[in-house]
Amino acid sequence: MRRMRNVWNVKNQSRPDLLYVIICAAVFLAEVFLAWRQSVRYGGGYMSDVSLYVKIARRNPTPTRAVNWLFAHLMDLCGNTLGIAVLLGLAVSLTIVANYLLLRYLFCSRFAENGGRLSGAGAPGFRETGTPFPEAGDTATGCYADASADRRLLEAASVAALFSGPVYIPQLMPYFYEKTLSKYAWQSPTQIMMMPLAILALLLFFRIRERYFRRIAPGQWLLLSLAFLASAWAKPSFIMIFYPLMAAILLRDLIFGRRECGSVGRRFRSVLILGCSALPGMVYFLYLNKAMFGGASEAAGAAASAAASGGDGSVIIQFGRAYFNQDFSVPLSLLAGLLFPLLVLLFNLPALRDIRYASGWLLLLIGIAEHFTFSETGRRAAHGNFAWGKKAGAYLLFLLSIWKFAENCRDPQFLQRRPELRRLYFVLGFVLLGLHVACQLYYFQLLLRGHHYMM
Repeated sequence: MRRMRNVWNVKNQSRPDLLYVIICAAVFLAEVFLAWRQSVRYGGGYMSDVSLYVKIARRNPTPTRAVNWLFAHLMDLCGNTLGIAVLLGLAVSLTIVANYLLLRYLFCSRFAENGGRLSGAGAPGFRETGTPFPEAGDTATGCYADASADRRLLEAASVAALFSGPVYIPQLMPYFYEKTLSKYAWQSPTQIMMMPLAILALLLFFRIRERYFRRIAPGQWLLLSLAFLASAWAKPSFIMIFYPLMAAILLRDLIFGRRECGSVGRRFRSVLILGCSALPGMVYFLYLNKAMFGGASEAAGAAASAAASGGDGSVIIQFGRAYFNQDFSVPLSLLAGLLFPLLVLLFNLPALRDIRYASGWLLLLIGIAEHFTFSETGRRAAHGNFAWGKKAGAYLLFLLSIWKFAENCRDPQFLQRRPELRRLYFVLGFVLLGLHVACQLYYFQLLLRGHHYMM
């Protein structure tokens, strides 16, 4: 009887709150409304990439890019662009759900056996809890938090992660979206479709890496490969920043993984198998690169000629083009975009030993480095396409920072000996996160009213 009651409690704890469902539904309807008006340029406004991809899908519906293929089929099916709007609404709602799943996994999958303190993978003595939310006072897992409160906390966090753009200060910053560290692009159907797949890929990678020296579940490996491929098909920005990080993590595991697996041959085999999950996405990326640029980048002289003729151009190395000689403060834009993650980092520097939390900062740095290094020539020279990796990295950094902040909230030993500093941290954290969310909500309502997204 007790076992049945525990199972019932776990199921109840896993059910979303009605308010959370209503919020997700409201976000879905708002995005459907916005995407439909963007697709038809309602009233001459609602400038976005959606209408551009609608025109491309009508003119040349090829399977090379997900948006072209899906938009063309949805217009054939519906006879208008309503199906496209519903697709984008679902993608945004699924992003919230993916946020929640990643946060729940990170928050609840591991607990250290040290008096109730929460900690990440890689800490000594961690073990699987076996339930989505351990029950309150469960000393076997070291969790003293209330399960229902934890679920509500993570539900709120999953919504906040979507609506947490840069803090906008009109007196200091001349731009709201353009030239700031924005992380979510409501005008870009490719990024909207990519984000839930990128979050799913990150979740699967973390789960597989937990015990991949012992065993890699074929189903999870296949899902990870498909998530990489699907995210690249939607937009290759995520794999462009994650693949270098993945290679570094696997190389680190191979060299320093003796404690987890003493056999070099076994480590090499596990690293090779997990690394091969990236191959489908890489093959597609190389195919897309060849389709767009004809293979390798051209020489500088040929690139200049292509730019002058307005042709497709190529990718070139041009350090600092996106950052030097700008009419705004780059340090200020980075600071305004990262106030909350910087605060969390300041109070959680030792947590960088956990590769899952460190991944957020590394992904952002890789994205910034790519934006700093590479540029396009030709008709796409002014499009800033190498900024998309930076945006994806900023989004994932916020998500992982929110996880760490939520973990701090439920950790009774976090700054236990300095209660004043603990209170200050949480007050500042909620205030800064609230500022990020409030600014993004204000920006979102401007878009719903038809304002240009470049403001």
